[in-house]
Amino acid sequence: MDDAFDFIVRNGGIDTEEDYPYTAKEGKCDLAKKAHTVVSIDGFEDVPWGPGWGEGGYIRMERNVTARAGKCGIAMFASYPVKTGPNPKPAPPAPEEKCDRYSSCPAGSTCCCTYGVRSVCLAWGCCPAEGATCCRDRATCCPSEYPVCNAGKRTCGKSKGSPYSVDALPRTPAKRQRTAVSELVDSIFSI
Repeated sequence: MDDAFDFIVRNGGIDTEEDYPYTAKEGKCDLAKKAHTVVSIDGFEDVPWGPGWGEGGYIRMERNVTARAGKCGIAMFASYPVKTGPNPKPAPPAPEEKCDRYSSCPAGSTCCCTYGVRSVCLAWGCCPAEGATCCRDRATCCPSEYPVCNAGKRTCGKSKGSPYSVDALPRTPAKRQRTAVSELVDSIFSI
């Protein structure tokens, strides 16, 4: 197995059958190689007898047997990759979705205006879906896969008149930076 792991590293990954089509340098199929059974990296034995043999062409090996060599001697030359480097650093958190200068929603959500005057939004809500459609009822929204709002039924459809629908998603209040203006708006509209 150590040789197999070394080969995978040198080769830049695991080969597929397309990468190694069992042909000799003359371009003819090497039947001697084709007839050999192969154990693949997933731990299953790929047998050349086809999917009608065993379990779809695979066999199972019993684990945790008391014999030191394992079932059929499979543990005699077992090897495992050994980690030598540190763990990768965690990915940075996704940035929040900015609604305006003072309001934001969690990453992966959509900002929807819950109260506005003309073209100015005074209070924002968050839809828990990316690329969502904000419904006119100002309380719900629809995921991008079902973008048509039916506010009366609080459902979302794939298209207008479609029989396929899902429940509309409720909006939650956006996170706001506390400023004198936002406190005034909150006190007036009781958000």
